[in-house]
Amino acid sequence: MIVQRFLEWAATAPAAQRAEGAGALARAFLYSGLDTANRQAAEAALTLMLDDNCVDVRRSIAEALAPSLLAPHHIILALAHDSPEIAVPVLILSPALTDSELIDILPVRGEEEQSAIAARESLSPAVAAAIAEIGTPLACAVLARNPQAAITPRTSARLVERHGGEAIVRDALLDRSDLPIGERQKLLLKLAERLGHTAVMSFSLDEERVRRMTQDACERATLALIDEEPSAVRPLVMHLRRTGQLTTALVLRALLNGDLDFVEAAFSELTQVPLERVRRMLEDPRQAGFRALYNGAGFPQTAFAPFREALDAWADLRDCGVTGAAARRHVAERALSMADIEELGGAAELMKRMAADAARELAMDTLRAETQRRLVAA
Repeated sequence: MIVQRFLEWAATAPAAQRAEGAGALARAFLYSGLDTANRQAAEAALTLMLDDNCVDVRRSIAEALAPSLLAPHHIILALAHDSPEIAVPVLILSPALTDSELIDILPVRGEEEQSAIAARESLSPAVAAAIAEIGTPLACAVLARNPQAAITPRTSARLVERHGGEAIVRDALLDRSDLPIGERQKLLLKLAERLGHTAVMSFSLDEERVRRMTQDACERATLALIDEEPSAVRPLVMHLRRTGQLTTALVLRALLNGDLDFVEAAFSELTQVPLERVRRMLEDPRQAGFRALYNGAGFPQTAFAPFREALDAWADLRDCGVTGAAARRHVAERALSMADIEELGGAAELMKRMAADAARELAMDTLRAETQRRLVAA
């Protein structure tokens, strides 16, 4: 009876009052302990009000019912397919929507609705995967920013593949602690490629020069990942091998830089020799075992002497207390002394650059130390 009177009133009431009344009726349905007859009548009234032309009326119903699992399912589903301003709160909050319903909604709705689904609490792996597969860049960025979204490695890979070149997606993914290191490295490559393209188009730089600069930046960034996540060295090496990036130049750069864990993992991965055996061989590179290991890795013979000399140099420095830029400069210069410049080509240029970089860093360290000494003395 009460609900019947409400419907009679709503037929002539102004829009603002209808919206307020609709919200009150929805809350009464959920929380007022109506008897069965009035509860059924309230549900019927709310169903009829889904056809109200006033957006505010339908929004009031959506906002009242969205958080509750007790909301009538057919009403929630209708609201989820309504216009964005009505659907969004339902898509974000409603626990009544199933994974299959959310997945069905994704391809037929726009960016706002997709982003709302991506922002849901405790988003399941299935829905996250569907967003990664068909979502817009914004929806995928919202997904990546959602700390409660269950994003599997496969879903991460799809996000990187589809939208890794978009800054909003790339930045959101890089902020996730659970992003697999292989996908993190792919994003860095995409960023470097984009910067390289911008340099060519905007500053008319020589393409070959930009290519070398981009490759250098990619290799630096790849090795920097080890500092951020030391435990992920082996997964990173495996990813680099699968993608054809575990090159002589990269392993040599790691060696000259002192990233010996990476070098050991690279030799182990390329030769399938257990890591402990590899470590022992690299500790004494003058023995025949290292040459066999080196040959098994498939690196060129022209780089063998610089590799061996660099390993020897690090072994000599182990107990000397020399670290940092001074150590890297010493190792690079010793490796370069054993290099055939003409035959090594790019690898020799790499050793020269790394020796020069280390020398500059050492000079800066010396200058800072001297400045600090003078400030203290003053």
